[in-house]
Amino acid sequence: MLAQLAALEALRLAWEAHARRQHEGNPAGSSARSGGDEALAAALQQQHPASMGLRDIADVLQLLGLLNLMPRYEWLTAAREQLRAALVQAEGEATAVAATLGGQDGSEQEVARRLDDLRMLSDVAGELVKLCWEADGQQAASSGSAEHGDAGEVVSEAARCVTNAGAHSSSSSSDGGGSEAAVPAAGDVCEPQDAVPGTSVLDSASDGQATAEAPDVEAAAEPPEQEQLLVVDSHAQEAVAAPQPSVRPEELEPRSELWEAALAMDEQQQRQDAELVEQHRGDPEAALARLQAELLAARGLERFSGAAGALGDFGSAAVAADAAIAELSSLLADITRGNVGVGAQPGALAGGRPTVTAARLAAMVGAAGALRPVLPSQLLTAAARLLAAMREGVAVEHVAAVVHACSAAGFRPPVQQLDQLALQALSDASRRLAALEPEVSPAAVMAADDAAAEAAEAASSAAATAAAATARALHTAAHNLVRLGCALNDKQFAVWAEAVAQRPLALTPVELVQLLEACCQRGFRLRTGGDATARAGSAALLAAALAPSRLGLLSAREAAAVAHFAVQQGASLAGPPGRAVLSHLAPLLVELPPAQLASLLPVLHAAGALPVPSASTAAWLSAHSAALLPAAEDLGAEQLLPLLRSYVTLPYAPPPLLLLGVALALEARLRSTPVPVALEGLELLLCRLRFQPNEGLAAALREDFMLRLMLLATKPRQPHVQMQMQPQQQLGGGGGAGLTAAQRLRALDVLAAARVRPHPAQLAALLDLEFATGDGTMAALGGEELARLLWHCVRFRGLPSWRFVGEWLQASAQAMQQEVTAAAGAASIGPGALVRVGWCLAQMGVRPDRSWRRVYQAALLAAMPELGAEELSLAAHSVQGLRGRPGAEWLEGLAAAAQARMDELDAASAVRLLHFVAAAEMKPAKEWMQAFFIRTLPYLSVEGIAAAGRPAASPRTASAFAPDHVVLLLRALSQLGFRPPQPWLDGALERLRTEAASLSPACFPIALSALARLCPDVAAEQGPGSAVDAIVKAAHDRRESFGEVEIRWFLETLGCHYPSYALPRSAEDNLLGVLRRREAAGAAGSGAGGVGQDGGHGADVAMALGDVVSEGWLQWPRTGVEV
Repeated sequence: MLAQLAALEALRLAWEAHARRQHEGNPAGSSARSGGDEALAAALQQQHPASMGLRDIADVLQLLGLLNLMPRYEWLTAAREQLRAALVQAEGEATAVAATLGGQDGSEQEVARRLDDLRMLSDVAGELVKLCWEADGQQAASSGSAEHGDAGEVVSEAARCVTNAGAHSSSSSSDGGGSEAAVPAAGDVCEPQDAVPGTSVLDSASDGQATAEAPDVEAAAEPPEQEQLLVVDSHAQEAVAAPQPSVRPEELEPRSELWEAALAMDEQQQRQDAELVEQHRGDPEAALARLQAELLAARGLERFSGAAGALGDFGSAAVAADAAIAELSSLLADITRGNVGVGAQPGALAGGRPTVTAARLAAMVGAAGALRPVLPSQLLTAAARLLAAMREGVAVEHVAAVVHACSAAGFRPPVQQLDQLALQALSDASRRLAALEPEVSPAAVMAADDAAAEAAEAASSAAATAAAATARALHTAAHNLVRLGCALNDKQFAVWAEAVAQRPLALTPVELVQLLEACCQRGFRLRTGGDATARAGSAALLAAALAPSRLGLLSAREAAAVAHFAVQQGASLAGPPGRAVLSHLAPLLVELPPAQLASLLPVLHAAGALPVPSASTAAWLSAHSAALLPAAEDLGAEQLLPLLRSYVTLPYAPPPLLLLGVALALEARLRSTPVPVALEGLELLLCRLRFQPNEGLAAALREDFMLRLMLLATKPRQPHVQMQMQPQQQLGGGGGAGLTAAQRLRALDVLAAARVRPHPAQLAALLDLEFATGDGTMAALGGEELARLLWHCVRFRGLPSWRFVGEWLQASAQAMQQEVTAAAGAASIGPGALVRVGWCLAQMGVRPDRSWRRVYQAALLAAMPELGAEELSLAAHSVQGLRGRPGAEWLEGLAAAAQARMDELDAASAVRLLHFVAAAEMKPAKEWMQAFFIRTLPYLSVEGIAAAGRPAASPRTASAFAPDHVVLLLRALSQLGFRPPQPWLDGALERLRTEAASLSPACFPIALSALARLCPDVAAEQGPGSAVDAIVKAAHDRRESFGEVEIRWFLETLGCHYPSYALPRSAEDNLLGVLRRREAAGAAGSGAGGVGQDGGHGADVAMALGDVVSEGWLQWPRTGVEV
């Protein structure tokens, strides 16, 4: 529909240009041309004539002449064939009208006038074809002449005839009996409607290849600008006008060996264009004459009864063609009955028993196919039976003609006949090709004179031409035999493939793709090695297909087949070949169906056609995503897996809408997709591409998928498989005998990414049933997999068994030991994952032994330069939580790494870091502390953060210090002996004064003791409005939330450092008695806190620092291959 609208718009613009020229007085025959004229000519000829009406064709021819525009040779030849076919059809209808109506109501005059119009248009189109070719030849020969000037004048001279013919055609079309109604559909006239998809038309029997071959013949005369070339789809047999970008080989550097071979073949093909003789189908009258002559010779007669001339007495070519085909069917039936012992009727044959040879049979079938592409099944049955029964004189061309006719009609002979025909064709081709191989001895070459050398060269050229014709006939026969269901054995298929590989230019581009597809479907790999590699291997076939003049004739499906063949043969399209394929495919992506479009990108990626990310690659990937987007929801999981793998490994981030379509496709097929396949697809989408799942996908995972997952998780497990996730893992593997370790870990990844929390029993089924078995399963995991396994235990708040924890600690110690001793770049666990190991163990309350802690600290020390600020603080906090006491080297490494990352420090990370420095009794340098104070000063107030212009923290982290955190910082500074600068101290005291009521019970005594040791002068200011007074009053107000430990600790601190606030002994006993009675009655508040450092309490507040993490920390760190 869009093509038709574009054609109508081009016609409108052309008529406006013609009217404007007439108004301006420009001469019609002027040779001056502009870029606008070239664009207008291309727009007028962008629609293929097969999809145009006769009136539109006439208008285009008329406008080309009136506007002095240059017609394209291939468009003109297609228009001529369309007009000739319409003329033949109109002649048949004229005969029918004359026989039925007998001249009533002026019908004969109307039909005669329409016939005259069609004849005039056909003659003008044929003349323009010749003149256009001559003008192109003159243009190529004369570099100084005006571009297409001569041809434009020739078209102008023919404009008057075209105008008259177009006027007649328009008038007849507007009467209700228009030419469009009289002409059958394009496929009925120009192309056979094959019952079996993918048929290629044999040259001797049809001219269906004429349109596709015309650009090859005229390649030397075509201008270098971008044009609209005809793309022939051999499966759909529909001619489609597709834009073909001009591929300039000189711009694609550096050239690879495959590209050099492709360019060499392209030059060779252009040199042979003038000498290559294609056997196109002749006029229907000539084909009918050949068929009648062969029938007469077979019958032993001189002419048909009552025949007069080539057409006989039938009155029209259509009726005569039907009669000749019927006579051929009768003849073959008579011969078949005679061969099987059933005699023919004596009076039926005027010239005795008919005779037929293989050559005559092939000629008759070929001529009949030229008249009617779809022949009767009775005729084809007899032809195949006769040819298969012949024991001598059968050549490969004879078999090609018969099997092509059978394939075009969708007729399948019996299997035994197909096997016999295959044996005849391949035996004859092998013998003839072997005989045509040149055998020249070096001595004869040295002794030969010039005349003998010329004779030898002529003989070699003739042999090469004969070998090319034999190879093409062999391809036609073998291709159609395979399509008809004949199972060629390996030797026969090798003869076919290697014969074509030695002469790849003997086939048209479409025919060459047919062989490549057959090799891929069969899994056949051409033999390579030695000197034959470049001449007769897969490289020769690829070079012939990638030659620029031939690549431009391929459709998107056919170009994709070339890339698939390269992958199947192990060849690479990296460099210029890949860029040429991408450039050719870019405007044709919309022609591919969704399944082929989804498989195209993985094939090109495997072939190396998609290089390191570049502007051209990104543009092609964007075009591919845009073409795939409307149909993404209709793809199956098996089609999506290769596509998602390619996205991850490229790397490439698809548009969010495309990922949404992929997610909807997986969600819709989640119940029917095998669990391993669904797991891999979900892992690629949710974990690698970081797609945020919608509620529908999460609900489907929670309600439907979890049940199927548990059924497999509780089945007897398979023998252990290494955790390396192979891209080419079988889609259905692991579904029948439980889940492997890799699949269980993948399931946990998917559930975490989808925010689906399994039940503790489900989590135990995924963990303990596979890993805590004592058979070495855990030890076989890599370091990254072990870290992820522990990470999921914390993410899902699971409590695995002690046996699981013991085996995990043993396996992780071995992995980290290898990590420490491994060479640089050979690490199996990333720095972020290593920090998460300690954090997870601290969260679970696991206390590993001393040997494990030493290995862990050594691994952390090696990874410290790569850690971020939050990771450094959590690493230090985890080491402290695991009761580790790192050495001086480890502490120095931490201080250096933290100083380098000081600008990235957030509020929670600063508290964790300084708390560890004080607990480890480190002696930080003055410069280190100054950088710390400068960085953390804005965190003492929200207004300070806004004034500093710092980014807001994630929802899980505060943008400023919490009151408890300020207390912990003051205690750490008091232990280190560093009094902060006055602005920093004033900010801390202000936070305590204004937010003292928000402190935890254990932080009240910590704050008072820290102030007394850090700044006694501040502690001495105990009047109203001071920080100390605010803390004491807040503690009094919240005394009911205190436990006995916090109350005793607070009272002891007041008595030691703040005597003015100390309570009398009786008041203390009264307060403690009330607290005991409340606890005894079961109405106690919070329990006693833990025992902290330095004899203090409130370690629970310090350990809670590990819970304040960012959203990024809760996501598993990305690897190098993720997007």
